[in-house]
Amino acid sequence: MIALFGPKRLDRRQRLLHIVVVASTLWLLAVGVWEIASPFGAGHIAVVPARGIIADNMLKWGIWYPVRDYTVGAPEPALAYAHHPWGSYYLFVLAEVLFGRHEWALRLVPVLVNAAMPWLLATVARELWGTTAAVFAALGCAVCPIILAFLQFPSFEQFWVASCLLASIGALKYLRWRRWRWAGVTLIGVLACAHSDWPAYIFVAVNLGVGAVLIAFWPKISLDRRQLRNLLRLMILCGAILGGSLLLYISLFRRAGLLEDWLGSAQFRATGNEASLVSVLRHRRYWIELMFTPVGIGVGLVGAAIMLARIVRYRRWTETLPVVLLGSAIVHYLVFKNGADVHIYWPLPFAAQFCLSLGLLAATLEASWPAIGARWSWLSRRRWWRGLPVSAVALIAFGILFDGLRVLDYARDTGCRFNEHGRLIRADFDKTTALEAFARRIPEQSAVGLHASMFADWTQQWALHRPVTIQGVSSSRAWSDEKYVILDARFTSSSTLAAAGALDTITAIGPFWLLDRGRVRQPLDAFRLVQHVPSVLDHYLVSSHDAPYTVAVDPFRTWELRWHLNQTPNPWPPPPTTYEERRAFHNAAVARGDQAEADRMRLALVQQLDRSSARQFADGTRLLGHRLVGKWPRRLQVYFQARGPVFGGARFEVRSRVLRAPMFSTVAADDTVRSVGFNFEIPPSDWRANMIYVSVSDIRKRPGLEVFSGRWIGGTAHQLPHSETTSSWIRLFELR
Repeated sequence: MIALFGPKRLDRRQRLLHIVVVASTLWLLAVGVWEIASPFGAGHIAVVPARGIIADNMLKWGIWYPVRDYTVGAPEPALAYAHHPWGSYYLFVLAEVLFGRHEWALRLVPVLVNAAMPWLLATVARELWGTTAAVFAALGCAVCPIILAFLQFPSFEQFWVASCLLASIGALKYLRWRRWRWAGVTLIGVLACAHSDWPAYIFVAVNLGVGAVLIAFWPKISLDRRQLRNLLRLMILCGAILGGSLLLYISLFRRAGLLEDWLGSAQFRATGNEASLVSVLRHRRYWIELMFTPVGIGVGLVGAAIMLARIVRYRRWTETLPVVLLGSAIVHYLVFKNGADVHIYWPLPFAAQFCLSLGLLAATLEASWPAIGARWSWLSRRRWWRGLPVSAVALIAFGILFDGLRVLDYARDTGCRFNEHGRLIRADFDKTTALEAFARRIPEQSAVGLHASMFADWTQQWALHRPVTIQGVSSSRAWSDEKYVILDARFTSSSTLAAAGALDTITAIGPFWLLDRGRVRQPLDAFRLVQHVPSVLDHYLVSSHDAPYTVAVDPFRTWELRWHLNQTPNPWPPPPTTYEERRAFHNAAVARGDQAEADRMRLALVQQLDRSSARQFADGTRLLGHRLVGKWPRRLQVYFQARGPVFGGARFEVRSRVLRAPMFSTVAADDTVRSVGFNFEIPPSDWRANMIYVSVSDIRKRPGLEVFSGRWIGGTAHQLPHSETTSSWIRLFELR
């Protein structure tokens, strides 16, 4: 590099490298801090509160093994989570010790690890291929979609990749300078590998094996006896750390009775390996393109080819480091098929391959460009010609950034679930607010039963800060032994709701019901979840996709729910002031037999609806129309006037499909048909004649032009409402 550019040009390159590394790090920190204090929701992001529960248990009970659920007493070792090494969990313990029990403190751990990646990747690239490669490796880290999407996500992949890069830096520096401080960095990196995740064992073991073979059989090893002895000592120490750590975990798992669980976890994640590679990749095509873009995938493939060519050309052990890292990522992705099918972030280790490939591509083009320009001397004298290859790679990187920003927004809006293979996405920020309010009504040492309708996850345990038991779906009172039970009325059967209303004291916050089974039954009290517009600072730090919720008394919902549960006393609601209050007041007017007031309220409702979807169904049910409300998030409200009950578990399903990809995107349009519609809070089988009911669905828009439609499903053919005028699917609206 010095001979090619001269000392002055080298200084300029070094300054550019420092600027890009610092800028990339600050950019990743800024993205990571965005919504860092947001409440936890559902989805893959629920893994973050799981780390918090582990830290809580370690600090409360003084245990050193990870337990992912709250317990009434000190958890036994048999409850430990034994699918991964335990090293990364202690980072979250440290975060809680330093900063307390906060959402932002837990998210800070993966944010800081990811913010270190530009320096780690740039250092490895610089040691291998020079300053230009380092600049673009750091730049690639700042634009890669999967890195931006999962900045706040504590995946084991990010920890083991960072550990492998740290060990590589130590090894490369040691081989260059022969100083023991770099040997110490290598040992620290290997120790981090051993306690991050199992694919890191592959990386270290293969590199040690390659190094041993080269030392034993390669004739061009230019080391004196002392240097060779020191290198062998370092390799033996690395092997001892790796082997000792593995034996330690095997011993711990065996003593806790978790050895079969550990081995079974690998077998479970590898299920489905009988499928062909082509079919597997075709099935995951959209996820892969979304995480890297087709251009990014091409960069990674070209980079892999250049890496292999350099091994053949230069025959240096150091050139095998990125190839072995790539091989570890391939094993992780292809062998553990079940994990990759379920978790969109599974190919995260390939992000390092993309970044290193981007740097290697830029360095290779720059090195070969003078030879190309020598054929046309007039071109080689032009400054723009000399900078053309580097500029072209920079344009590739910034082109990928456009899709990366879309993916970042998509990830935050869906809890890192994206299209979820078409399944319904529940963000559950409203649920978290309700659970935190319920927790203030429940004694600290009491366990809580979570009904199956809650789709229990670690976010709910974190919000309650109490042990939970998962309950079934039976309508019998015996379906829970806990004094306190929580359910989601939208996903609970009519018979279960009726049994709860007849026997238990109910507090309803939104669609979430807290059943107090230890008190003499009192009439239901209902509260609504109210969203408020966040300040500019809260919009950045707390929530840009789901505005914060507060809990407020709701006499209208109290009346409506008591009426449908046949509870008394049930005073009539006051005059309405909001749209939803008018709907409930309409139903109260119907119950009183005040037809004039009911007609006035219905007219006020219909005037604000999009009537393009309005129609009469054969059973007498009327779809009055729909409307989109709110911004954080958008919500679809579809209004129906009932003729009477609709039996058979019927519900109004809303689905969406993407018609075309967004402009200037290299990622293909998502071809998955996604479920969007939530169930009614009052089941259709409990509907009363002439009353109006609303289906409310969160709209988490996908990139591109997306169209939303709805129809009745769930019951038998003779029980479902059928339109007299159109086909069963009703086009509602589209979003660009």
